Amino acid sequence: MGDASASYGCAKYLEMTLLGIAMLLVVVYQQTEAQSDCSTKLVEGVSNDMMTASSYYDNHSKPYRARLSAVPVPGGVHGAWSAGKNNQYQWIQADFNVTKKIVGVVTKGRDAISDSGTIQWVKTFKVLYSDDGQAWETVKGESGDAMVFNGNTDQNTEVTNNLPQPISARFLRIKPLTWHAYMSMRFDVIGCECSGMLVEGVSNDMMTASSYYDNHSKPYRARLSAVKIPGGLHGAWSAKKNNQQQWIQSDFGVAKKIFGVVTKGRNGISDSGTKQWVKTFNVLYSNDGLVWETVKDADDNDLVFIGNTDQDTPVTNMLPQPLNARFLRIKPLTWHRYMSIRFDVIGC
Repeated sequence: MGDASASYGCAKYLEMTLLGIAMLLVVVYQQTEAQSDCSTKLVEGVSNDMMTASSYYDNHSKPYRARLSAVPVPGGVHGAWSAGKNNQYQWIQADFNVTKKIVGVVTKGRDAISDSGTIQWVKTFKVLYSDDGQAWETVKGESGDAMVFNGNTDQNTEVTNNLPQPISARFLRIKPLTWHAYMSMRFDVIGCECSGMLVEGVSNDMMTASSYYDNHSKPYRARLSAVKIPGGLHGAWSAKKNNQQQWIQSDFGVAKKIFGVVTKGRNGISDSGTKQWVKTFNVLYSNDGLVWETVKDADDNDLVFIGNTDQDTPVTNMLPQPLNARFLRIKPLTWHRYMSIRFDVIGC
């Protein structure tokens, strides 16, 4: 009898271990897929008037001629944007209208100049980015200094530069530093929509809470994808107590651009009298995990978000304005039966 019990226990432990590994592999796969999918050339999708520059040489070399696909039209437009002057105050930029996740840039020189003495391209440049087109940040390297990217060595070969870390921005600007013959270039920006599910990408220990009901409902069980495991883990995080001092949060490791949250109730309760979900909540955010701000409404009051009305239907709440934060916390205000929740955060 003892041997049989031991064998059953070992088998059950192996089953749970394999399940845990499988769940981890799914998360890694999702992250890898999300990264590999972020490869759209964003500039090709913007209108001509959303490409601007510090100056341009003439009407044949306006900013929209900086598209990577630009080629000259005989007797007409040129095969690149060319600056009005050759100095380090010049720049070329694109406005994507909404925030994008940006992972790199691709550049080329000016197409179709046959005279080797006047072939033109940008040799080195900086990359700047902005959310509003007014306040700009420069991409920095590991040293914390503005990063200098190596550009082209001929007029038509594409050169791709990946950013040290993905950024989230509506505007991206290229600021040439050195050039061959004349400051002329074509470019595109590699990126994707800023709509990832951030919580799925964090480790279990980066999800914390004010309390939890038992070892079957720890904070990491708040993942939106969590489901009940019969005889084991619960299908949500559940607080230890039902009061408004409870919270659940995620640490993303670095600051992220955050647009919204998605919530669900506790999975796997079949008795209609004991089903559980959060009905209303506040959202708080922080960059150090110590000092917290609450998302406000138009009247500068703490915004009350409307949550769930059943246990498994996802409810999406977009924030009034995107925010930059490393930590995001959900603070339940009202709940059905018991304070139990699953959630994710939309951003990049």
